Amino acid sequence: LTETGEGSCGGDTWAAEFADSFRLLDQYGGLAQKSVKSIMYNTLASSDYGMLDEQTLEPRPNYWAAVLWKRTMGTRSLNPGVPPANNVRVYAQCMSGSSGGVTLMVLNMDKASEASLKVPVAGERYTLSSPDLFSKTVLLNGKELRVASDGTLPSLKTQASKAGIAIFAPLTITFLAMPSAGNPQCGR
Repeated sequence: LTETGEGSCGGDTWAAEFADSFRLLDQYGGLAQKSVKSIMYNTLASSDYGMLDEQTLEPRPNYWAAVLWKRTMGTRSLNPGVPPANNVRVYAQCMSGSSGGVTLMVLNMDKASEASLKVPVAGERYTLSSPDLFSKTVLLNGKELRVASDGTLPSLKTQASKAGIAIFAPLTITFLAMPSAGNPQCGR
């Protein structure tokens, strides 16, 4: 797929803000379920929907979302066993770089309610949030993501996640990487 941007017909007024990361990742997850293996994002650093701000070259929220997608989600889509709900989407894919590993991506788009999900094994959690839905600031597990002055990416530190009921705060995007899932569909 060569273009997934929201730039047609005037575009998405929230393209450079955290709110758009829900659209982007919901689109990635839905396309993966339809066996799309490669997505090209049209604009890296130009216009209001580029991954980087064209003046400062600072990463926008969709950049961080795409980095986590690439680092955690493999190319084989799985059935997450969770039906789509009005404000919560769950996608499952074989984990990138882990034989038998699975990553769940949980988009909790509800403004007020937590979501919960029973997970079978322990894993590593990457939760994206923002102080404001329409902000360009992105937090990973509560810490702001910023590139270093030399342009290098920060370490994307995870939080440990236990097997059992996992809670997902309102307006968050969580990648739950479970390298020990042992899914036979996810062999190398």
